Amino acid sequence: MNEQPFQPRPPRRIGGDEKPAEPPPFAAGPFGDRLRSRRNKNAEEDGGRRTAASAAAMPAPQAEAPRRRPRIPLGYVAALVIAGLLAGVLVVLFWEPGLIERTVGEAEPAVPEPYGLELRDGLPATPRELVAASPIYDLRAPAGTGQVTITLALTTPTQDARNLGAYTWTGTEWRRIGDVDLALDGAAARTTVPAAPANIAVLRRSRFSSIIAGHLPRDQEAAAQVVEALTIAHPQAWRPGGDGSLLDGPSRDVARQFTPAAAGAGLSIWPSLDAGLDETDVVNEILSDDFLRRAHISAIQFAVQSGGYQGVDVNYSRVSPSLREEFSAFIADLAVNLRRNDRGLSVHVPIAPGGAFETSAYDIAALGEAADFIVVEPPADPTLFERALADSAPALLEEIDPQRLLLALRSDAVVRSAGGVARISQREALRIASLLSVRERGPYPPSSSITLQADSLLIDNSSTGLHWDEQARAVSFSYPAEGGGTVTVWIENRFSAAFKLLAVAEHGFGGIHLGNISADPSNAFLWPAVEAFFRLGSPDLRHPNPALFIPVFSVESGILSGSSAAGRQAWQLPPRAGEYEARVVVGDGDVRVGHVIAVEVGG
Repeated sequence: MNEQPFQPRPPRRIGGDEKPAEPPPFAAGPFGDRLRSRRNKNAEEDGGRRTAASAAAMPAPQAEAPRRRPRIPLGYVAALVIAGLLAGVLVVLFWEPGLIERTVGEAEPAVPEPYGLELRDGLPATPRELVAASPIYDLRAPAGTGQVTITLALTTPTQDARNLGAYTWTGTEWRRIGDVDLALDGAAARTTVPAAPANIAVLRRSRFSSIIAGHLPRDQEAAAQVVEALTIAHPQAWRPGGDGSLLDGPSRDVARQFTPAAAGAGLSIWPSLDAGLDETDVVNEILSDDFLRRAHISAIQFAVQSGGYQGVDVNYSRVSPSLREEFSAFIADLAVNLRRNDRGLSVHVPIAPGGAFETSAYDIAALGEAADFIVVEPPADPTLFERALADSAPALLEEIDPQRLLLALRSDAVVRSAGGVARISQREALRIASLLSVRERGPYPPSSSITLQADSLLIDNSSTGLHWDEQARAVSFSYPAEGGGTVTVWIENRFSAAFKLLAVAEHGFGGIHLGNISADPSNAFLWPAVEAFFRLGSPDLRHPNPALFIPVFSVESGILSGSSAAGRQAWQLPPRAGEYEARVVVGDGDVRVGHVIAVEVGG
């Protein structure tokens, strides 16, 4: 691998920066031809000059009079296309508030009632990350109007559609309602929304996250579409040795998977140095001994330098609070040594409800000063995620530039029981949900009736069934534990990831750290949510379809009856003796997993 200094990858738009296609001609409405011909004529007369608009000069809609061709200068055009659901009629409205020049006696283009688009005086205040790209318009449309396509004049023409979006003002906040495409050679923006909003404006997100870091577990193949968008790759590499040395090392696949991407797109490779539960005591011993600490720093520096890597990712998340000063000194000294050779450093910092950094092992002021990036690690229990962020973010943002804060985004499912909290894969969580059995004891005579049941989803057995947990913002299910108590499972997927990405937008973090970028099918694939967030500038928040939470039973022969919503279904067995298969399929709204059992009939 060629050695090169670390240079942060510049922000880029995921999904491409293609020039928007030329909008189709406005031939659907009565003013389409007039607008086209007048625009061409005025382009010759005005030489492309734009006429300044005044909101106060906007004409009120009137009934249409006998038409004469008004003199319409080249300017910003506001266009509204509404699909009228009740009448099934496509209504197209075009007019230019404050821009229509007309002589005395000429009538302006009519706006068919009951549709209307009216310029509002003044724009409600926007948050610091949003900048107005158009005025705000109040929309008049019949109740129940469905899909609406609106083209709004931009305040300043642009050819840059990045981070533009259609927003509506709810009275208390700006809410994003759709994507936009540039129209009229950048003088306007067009959006299609599923329902007519009360008002609409085009805003541009100015503070935009740009860092996508990702951890690749050892001996795993990276997902190709993720690698293409990565800023920093963290292949699993080393563990700390008791003498300060580094154990293991990056797999040989690192060069094959990341070097072409690094050479072609400026991807930086910072292998990870991880200390799991088994290495907790080793880390604490290294930190508490000056000689071991210096040896550890030398080993890290040598491994990064000799491997030609651009940095290292240090994940020591179980440091003893009594070693707070020692850990800060270790990170500070490591950063100094790495920077001598233009190498970077990221450090993981766990957070918890209460945000008590003063009593933890992590001095965020000292760590933030030394490291290039701080990876914010929320608690494993997803019900604590929002509270931990809310309590910790103020201190983090006060001490550290938010652009150097990365939110850790895990793809693991989480199991909470009397024994504590553990992480498992998405597929393993769904395997538990799909455990299938027969309620009655055998033998099973032909044509008799038995009950198939999904053991972990059986409602009448004190299970909750699969559902969306609003507190955890994730799909969940609970069931009785064998020794008493309750086991609760939360499944991370693209839906839950979008809600966690909301914290990145709200706090202005510089980006994210994906906990697993492998193509392993058992790993929850969060990339659709991540891609949408970095492309749009805000997360695509939606819940999975609850109908997909209902288990689906099927049998090789015989008849099923009754609803399966309670996690069970009656099976009238076939009239002939033999072995027959029964199956149940369950899903989290994103992935579905099945379980099969064989039932002996008449044996």
